[in-house]
Amino acid sequence: MKKSLIMGALLVVAAAAYATDKVYDISTAANWYGKDVKAGQNAGTIVVSKPAIIQAKVMIPIDDKHTYTFSGSAIAPAGKVGGTTLTGYYLFDKNKKSISQTNVISLAKSETELAEAAKKGDKTIKIKANAKWKPAGHHWVAFNYVDKGISREFSTSSVRGVKKEGDVMTVTFASGIQKDYPAGTKVRIHLSGSYYYSSIFPVKATDSKFSKTKVQKDFWPGTAYITPIVLTNWLVKAGTDKATIETVYKDMKVTVKVKEIKK
Repeated sequence: MKKSLIMGALLVVAAAAYATDKVYDISTAANWYGKDVKAGQNAGTIVVSKPAIIQAKVMIPIDDKHTYTFSGSAIAPAGKVGGTTLTGYYLFDKNKKSISQTNVISLAKSETELAEAAKKGDKTIKIKANAKWKPAGHHWVAFNYVDKGISREFSTSSVRGVKKEGDVMTVTFASGIQKDYPAGTKVRIHLSGSYYYSSIFPVKATDSKFSKTKVQKDFWPGTAYITPIVLTNWLVKAGTDKATIETVYKDMKVTVKVKEIKK
């Protein structure tokens, strides 16, 4: 009986500790990297006066039991122009290695394999023909790709040329590949692109509040840690006086909460 009471008490304590929300305060200039971030005049504010991507100094672990809400507000002070703001995250795997879009986003049905062995430094590879393969600045080749996971082996440049000869295609790059690969190595096209953004909004002369909640499955496969980022003063109209570009961010934070269990 006594043992059961002790165990029950420990479970209650553990549950209470686990249920406590955690808030990552990123509202001051000291919470961000880079000289582009300045302290605002008011408490809990930062100022950015040029188009830039700013990165918070915190790395937040994620799991499937919590929600993650990035919130705050933005304003273009009187006489200033703030353009558009995007908020989001840099993503990292369990080893705290960064995850880009190229690592996880592939071109549908582009899977094939090397028709011949390729050597380190080669600027061409031969693959079994696949009609999805075309030259494009955002097409990169993943070698030994990982399905529904993080691929780490890539060409050193995008696909510059594709020439079909019978059942084989010759794929050309601007620079040589990084290692040897035998015939039969699986390859596919991955797509380069932006970072992981969760919200986008125009910055106005009145407070624009933002708040976006994500759960683990929303992030790219293999994500174990997240770091808040802001793409600020984006899409400012061409010809705008640079001296008038400015956005003030207030009370930025990431709130981590235990997910509600649906009954």
